[in-house]
Amino acid sequence: TFLVHFIDSEGIAEISHSLGKALQVGVEVVFLSRDLGKGGRNLEVLSTLVESLEAHAGRLVLYEAVTADSTPFSHAKVVSRDGGAEVYVGSANLTGASMERTIEIGAFLRGAAARPVDHFLALVRSQSRQRWP
Repeated sequence: TFLVHFIDSEGIAEISHSLGKALQVGVEVVFLSRDLGKGGRNLEVLSTLVESLEAHAGRLVLYEAVTADSTPFSHAKVVSRDGGAEVYVGSANLTGASMERTIEIGAFLRGAAARPVDHFLALVRSQSRQRWP
C-alpha cells in the first residue's frame, strides 16, 4: 500500500517494473492518494500506470484518500508491504525530484513497530473513495 501526496510520471517510471512483477505474482498494490477525482493531477499520472498494467485489474487499486468529513487527506508518505510486516514512513513523494534530485529522509519499521502504521493505512483506506477499478 502506498500513501503518497504527489505522484509524477518520473516517479511512476522508477517503480513500474517492480509493480508489474509484484502484480504478476498475485500481490495486491494499493495507492491512496489525493487528486484522483475527474481531472485530478495524480489520476492523470496513475491512469498511465493502470493502462500499462490493465491485465492486473483487481490487484491494482486506486483510492482517493479523504478524511471522514470528505476533505482531502494528509501530506503523509507511507509504504506498507505484506500486511504491515514492514513500513516506510518519510518525506519522499513518488516524484522524480523526490527520488532523484532532492534530499529526503525516512525510516523503515518492522514487526510490532510497523503494525500501528499499517492500521493507520487501513483506516485511511476504509474512509477513502475507490477510484479504480
